[in-house]
Amino acid sequence: MTASKKCPVAWLWAIALANLFVSYNDTQAVGALHSRVDIPAVVEGTRRLVTLADLIILREIGGEIGTGLSVSPDGQYLAFEAHQADVAINDYQVEWFVASTTPRSATIYLGKGGDATLFRNRLPSGRIVGAWIAEDAKWTPDSRGIAYRKKINGETQIWWSSRDGKVTEQLTHSAADVETFHWRGDGASLYFTTDADRTELQEADESRYRNGHIFDYEKSWSTIDGKPFYPPYSLTGGEPRVWILDIESRLERLATADDLHEYEDLKRPVVSLDKSPGARHIAWSEDKSSVAWVQADDPNKQGWNPPVTLYVSLAADGGNPVRCPAAECTGIFDLTMPLSFLSDGLNWNSVGDEILFVRKEGMAYSKRSLYGWRAGQDNVRKILTTDEWISDCSIVLDRAICFRESPTDPRTIVSIDLSDGSIETLVDPNPEFRNIMLGDVELFEWKNAHGNGNFGYLVKPPDYVPGQRYPLVFVGYRARFALRGGVGNEYPVHLLAKNGFVVLVYDKPDTYEADEIYTDILDIGKAMWGPDLFDVRMPLASFKSAIDLLAKQGVVDPARVAVTGLS
Repeated sequence: MTASKKCPVAWLWAIALANLFVSYNDTQAVGALHSRVDIPAVVEGTRRLVTLADLIILREIGGEIGTGLSVSPDGQYLAFEAHQADVAINDYQVEWFVASTTPRSATIYLGKGGDATLFRNRLPSGRIVGAWIAEDAKWTPDSRGIAYRKKINGETQIWWSSRDGKVTEQLTHSAADVETFHWRGDGASLYFTTDADRTELQEADESRYRNGHIFDYEKSWSTIDGKPFYPPYSLTGGEPRVWILDIESRLERLATADDLHEYEDLKRPVVSLDKSPGARHIAWSEDKSSVAWVQADDPNKQGWNPPVTLYVSLAADGGNPVRCPAAECTGIFDLTMPLSFLSDGLNWNSVGDEILFVRKEGMAYSKRSLYGWRAGQDNVRKILTTDEWISDCSIVLDRAICFRESPTDPRTIVSIDLSDGSIETLVDPNPEFRNIMLGDVELFEWKNAHGNGNFGYLVKPPDYVPGQRYPLVFVGYRARFALRGGVGNEYPVHLLAKNGFVVLVYDKPDTYEADEIYTDILDIGKAMWGPDLFDVRMPLASFKSAIDLLAKQGVVDPARVAVTGLS
């Protein structure tokens, strides 16, 4: 198919991807794995090009988006869940591990993590979609071990493992699936929440099938299961059931009214300030004597994600607030949990009175910068700026313990020195990948004809020759998924590059200006794209501008372009 002169984009039919990069040797190399995930300390080997098997059997930590890193209360240990595809059994191995928070520490195997836990989306129905999430371990208050949810044969219960891996046991035996849980202060009991009992849900389903029901797509259908679905808590009066488990006796009972007050404090500390009603995100110091928050000061920009400014009060109730005067303290902050750099969005440095925050910067917010500010100072301290995907950071003394990944490096657990921004690896679950040769990758930023900024990662073949024009493949729609194939890991970027393509893993054009003004998703979409929310002119304009720019640079052939992706 040749490109038209009006818009030089050749839509290649799926590029016959399977035939392109799956070789016999690759599929044989995947083969059978061990019966569990094993993380070697160091793997020495000869440098070689990437294969399909290298990407399929990566040990993944942090799930789809980089969450689930749990640091012990004493700051000396971390826990995480790892999963790995096992082609031989067409399934995943899922395991729990603990490691020290010292660099290059050995991992301690705790036990099986159970069946896959899938992501529940944010629509009113709460339907389950196909993305893998990582479970969050919750350490005992004395740091002796972790509790975590585990799904076996369709039942989700709470399990506990000792820190040394010598003891693993089931804690709850609930008639319903456990959804959330929190340790009580003494560690002798915990709260947990459930929806309706499994038998209640089954009986409701049978009644539906027997008596019929009114169909409502937004509330009643699961795209994964292909059958009617109940929105969360539709059988429990709209609220979860809250239970208490006594650890020693294993007795489970419903929480009383008095219990629920404590539970609410554990689940969600105070989320508003009487003296600062405009506070959008609140973080108390460790001793609860001071509080920091952000608020949107521009009355015309009070939308879902407006520019905000950092404030602090040395009173727990937010009285006598101090506004940070530095220019860096106003802007688009990285506060959208669980996707944020810092696990709590705003954090206090545990070795002082410094507030840590992350500001989005660069073209289309391609970069994030970590800053520190002390109340009363006119300036902030920049700790680091990065375009890598760092997430779920917990503050431990003068360090941040985080997940980190890049377009060329699988996710690791790292320690960021808060004094100078230097980064040190704590756990590398894929040391073999250090022997893999990949093509050069660079952050690529550009504007489309409408003036909208865009960014992505430009991935070149390992044997790239300057001046030679290569076919271009767009992979979307979030640049942070550049290592394995965009959102959904469907189009293996580095295998395309290995086979002679230049690949642009792009971040889709977002509704930046509309986000500042509107809160409703439909209003945001109409403001950005017009009445037709499926208008493709904006992303196509970005594709065309990127093609023109790369063609002008002599990198790609504008007549040979493919666009891939989902949604």
